[in-house]
Amino acid sequence: MDAPINDSNTTKPKKVDQKTFSAKFSTKGEVYRFLATEAMIFLPNYQTVTIWHLKDLASGTKKVSFSS
Repeated sequence: MDAPINDSNTTKPKKVDQKTFSAKFSTKGEVYRFLATEAMIFLPNYQTVTIWHLKDLASGTKKVSFSS
């Protein structure tokens, strides 16, 4: 039998204010790594994005879109 899903094991998005995020992730590389590995967002090549675009993605100001 399958084990029941325990709500305490699921991770829920957490809200973080801009100052806290900027203090922890201050460089383009740190923000890119966070979005690519922890947020699991597929990003374009590192050289083609700006830190401002990455921070907008992290804050939710911009949405991720794709075309097939």
